[in-house]
Amino acid sequence: MKISVTRLAFVAVVAMAVAAAFFRVTTAEDRVRERRALARTVCASTGGAWMTIEGKEVCDKGDVAKTD
Repeated sequence: MKISVTRLAFVAVVAMAVAAAFFRVTTAEDRVRERRALARTVCASTGGAWMTIEGKEVCDKGDVAKTD
């Protein structure tokens, strides 16, 4: 039985898409952690205070922190 090039290409593209999605899901926690650390650094360097308000982490720069 001969497999067509089109079918082989389709299977390869689907396999790569599944692998990419798996990679994004498994590394999501690391990316969120890095983003949060960068946000804390920027907040501190601009004179703000990193705090939790109503369960959300925000940078308070002296004004009333908005969570919306």
